[in-house]
Amino acid sequence: MVDDIAENREVLATLLTLVGCEVVLAENGRQAIEVVRVSRPQIVFMDMRMPELDGIEATRRLVEEFGSMGLKIVATSASALAHEREAYLKTGCDDFVAKPFRAERIYGCIETLLDVKFEYEPLPEGPASGEESVDLRQVSLPEELATRLTMAAELHSATVLKGCLVELEQLGLPENGWHSTFGGSWPAMT
Repeated sequence: MVDDIAENREVLATLLTLVGCEVVLAENGRQAIEVVRVSRPQIVFMDMRMPELDGIEATRRLVEEFGSMGLKIVATSASALAHEREAYLKTGCDDFVAKPFRAERIYGCIETLLDVKFEYEPLPEGPASGEESVDLRQVSLPEELATRLTMAAELHSATVLKGCLVELEQLGLPENGWHSTFGGSWPAMT
């Protein structure tokens, strides 16, 4: 996973480790080339806009050096314009994933490029045994906190969102409250 922004690295690394992937991180294209030489990954998620050595040049160099070894490179960028996507694919990338990252898109990319099949567990029908359900219609947030949560989500600001969630937790919702209501399952790699 190559990205100059720590939050982007953290989000994608979390998505990948949740399904059993070993993740190695790099902050720029130069580091990416060194990391690939040492760790020999099967797939690289490469941010295209970085300082020092951008993703386009790093991809060219990786394709030149490791192209015959089956290394898959996925371009990542917040700019999802069609002509830019085409340029990334012509550079040697095998696929493109737009930011902000969506788990379904990341996992679909891995399934396709690495010929991996994920098994998905069904979502539970209701609260797990022993857990109480929270009626979210009865939960009220301070207007200022609700506004900050909305803005953080719209701006994809993980840092602000985390801070708001800490404040939300401090409001004293019942134990096994809001987080269990939004429960789900992550796929397991087979």
